[in-house]
Amino acid sequence: MNRALKKYRRHVKQRLRCVGQARQKLLDELDRDLARFAAEEPSATYADAAKAFGPPEKLAAVMNKTLTQADETRYQRRTWLLRGAVALLLVLMGVYIYYLLNYGTYTVIEDDDITVIYETGPAPDEPDLQDTGSNGSN
Repeated sequence: MNRALKKYRRHVKQRLRCVGQARQKLLDELDRDLARFAAEEPSATYADAAKAFGPPEKLAAVMNKTLTQADETRYQRRTWLLRGAVALLLVLMGVYIYYLLNYGTYTVIEDDDITVIYETGPAPDEPDLQDTGSNGSN
């Protein structure tokens, strides 16, 4: 099968609304048909394949009509699971970035009158900040 026919197959595959064995079965049938076509027309172009089999959108639509309800349900479930996983990942990334921007870059140590801010990393041991005099006078 030449590059043009592989491109045609890829375009049909992108429009199939099924997964797993059902998808593989449809693609195997398409591969057999394209192999026969390539044997008859060794220098076939994408346009030749579209003329012989129809546009990829229409061929995929016809193939999708042969699917069972279970195949379609499996495809829809997988699609929603993937969308949900991507949405959850984006939310988690947003929370992580928010945390880094607001809390993760500075360590603050406060003791009565003194505030020490370290830019990154864990805070070092707290210094001993005891008054040396009774009212701050010597």
